[in-house]
Amino acid sequence: MTEETTRALTILCCHIQEDEVLTHELALHLSVFRRLGSVQTISQRNISADEAWKNSIDQRIKEAHIILLSVTPAFLASQYCDGNEFRVILERHKQGKAHAIPVLLHPGPWKNSPMGELKALPAENRAVSDWYEINEGFVEVAKGVGKAIKLYNK
Repeated sequence: MTEETTRALTILCCHIQEDEVLTHELALHLSVFRRLGSVQTISQRNISADEAWKNSIDQRIKEAHIILLSVTPAFLASQYCDGNEFRVILERHKQGKAHAIPVLLHPGPWKNSPMGELKALPAENRAVSDWYEINEGFVEVAKGVGKAIKLYNK
């Protein structure tokens, strides 16, 4: 695809408040895609936000092309993984309306969760926190997101 026909995509990063630091680091590694014009927006969805945000969050989920799920044991333990928003994300993924990607920030039993069928980043299901140099893990995630962007624009 030429640069003219490439769609600017929206990425939504879903995380819990305890993982704010790692999710912010992830967003920094993904910012290159926004500067290159292949991503229009990288927004963060803190799943512990109050109900006043619900309509705004529902809209973000409906508009997102790529949804990154910041996976940690705390994320897996949250009610979010059993909630309606999460089911909507998985349904949009199954329908091909969005691409949901678990991003393994810390090791946890994510394969036993509803997102267990999804392909996770970094490759080989090695959590970012398990890398000797954590930035290398984030670089691998960014490479995978870059591939997803290219696939989405085909």
